[in-house]
Amino acid sequence: MAINDYLFIEQPLIARIKEKMPDLQGVFACANLVDLANQQQITPAVHVVYVGDQIGTTSKDQGNFGKVQQVAQLWAVILAVYHADPNNTGEGARRMAGPMIASLLRAVSGWTPDACVKPLVRSNPVPPHYANGYGYYPFVFKAEFVFNV
Repeated sequence: MAINDYLFIEQPLIARIKEKMPDLQGVFACANLVDLANQQQITPAVHVVYVGDQIGTTSKDQGNFGKVQQVAQLWAVILAVYHADPNNTGEGARRMAGPMIASLLRAVSGWTPDACVKPLVRSNPVPPHYANGYGYYPFVFKAEFVFNV
């Protein structure tokens, strides 16, 4: 398959999460992790963010003089929850997030978004963040495929 949209995984990933987690208030594409934390959130929700590639440099990874590339895209899926917490400990947000995290991981881990993509696997972690009642729980998944230049 010729890939004409390099970020083609985003929309199927959003659709998969919506299908498997219908109780969410939304599943959204987000431009970057910084913008996500700087805005009021609809919660609970999941935000999908392209966070870059891992590219090998060997001839196996960059065959045919770089025209055939083995790509490993990294996609973050961030669960956002809100729990009013006068002590600002984040405990309520964590208790709320735990079962949703389990559902999110089951929805995405090992899922194949397209026939040309290997099943998604977890990748390097991004630390969670909590502020003013909002808890953000990011998980990064690797999507591997071959891209022909």
